[in-house]
Amino acid sequence: MDSRIDSNAPRTPSPRARSAGSWAATLLALSCTLALTPPLAAQTLLEQLEELEDKGEGYNLSQSARQDRRPAFSPDGSLVAFESDRDGNWEIYVMAPNGNRQRRVTAHPSHDRSPSFSADGQHILFHSNRDSGTRANDIYRIGIDGSGVTRLTRHEAEDVFPRPSPDGEEIVFTSARNGKASLFRMDVDGSNLRPLVESEGNDLWPSFSPDGTRLLFYSQRDGNDEIYLMDLATGEQQRLTDHPANEFVPTFFPDGKAIAFGSNRRGPGMTQVYVMALPDGEPIEIPEPDGRATEPAISPDGKTLLFVSNRDGNDEIFAIPVPEIPSE
Repeated sequence: MDSRIDSNAPRTPSPRARSAGSWAATLLALSCTLALTPPLAAQTLLEQLEELEDKGEGYNLSQSARQDRRPAFSPDGSLVAFESDRDGNWEIYVMAPNGNRQRRVTAHPSHDRSPSFSADGQHILFHSNRDSGTRANDIYRIGIDGSGVTRLTRHEAEDVFPRPSPDGEEIVFTSARNGKASLFRMDVDGSNLRPLVESEGNDLWPSFSPDGTRLLFYSQRDGNDEIYLMDLATGEQQRLTDHPANEFVPTFFPDGKAIAFGSNRRGPGMTQVYVMALPDGEPIEIPEPDGRATEPAISPDGKTLLFVSNRDGNDEIFAIPVPEIPSE
């Protein structure tokens, strides 16, 4: 089961990753108000993980019997948002960065997925099919306490993977409204929607650089999934990876000097997380000997790497200290 492709119904995971397919097939497969107690500081997690650094092992944060995926740090590092089907369908949850104080944020019979925090950390962006009447998803915003759900897009095609700009003014996301996966941007209230990246292939999973000047994403324009970087001022796009395997779900390090991403360079069904210095460093594998690993997220202080692994038979969120990355 590829980290990019999910079922909207609870299931046991398959160890085999799927190759990149059509946009329609990919997105069809993708898709309580609770007061939050004060979270533990991110440094607490680092202290717990020190002994794991030399072993290359990960600390299981989510510890669920079901599927937990797509972790995302809040801007101050005090919370981690993620999606889980532990209550029978996909919902958004938050937890402290050491895995404590897990709380459900959304509560809807439809599927709420792919969370990311707003720039001020007070809201969570996600995609959901809750109002579409179909399997198609739109972009939503909700308070971290589960209040104030706002629908930001309304379209019969898929709108997924929302990510905010660092200044809180814009949201980028992937949409099929032009007949394929393309990248769009809109103001934070859902207005002023316009295309951002168009190519002959599918373009997915966008995210801003920490300074807001560049956009990271992966694309199938060259026949397989590869990582690209776009200068938002000039529109120039640079291919960062070049490998016969698929490279996907990229994310920036908080200093903007390196990225992390998932890849099946080891072979089908053997997805691992890699880190790479920009602009053209050699990808370094973060080995996960007991299963596949994907969907990396880096803490705002740059010290902790979260990833999703099926080492225990189901997808859960693990953490390790960030390894040293040789600079270019």
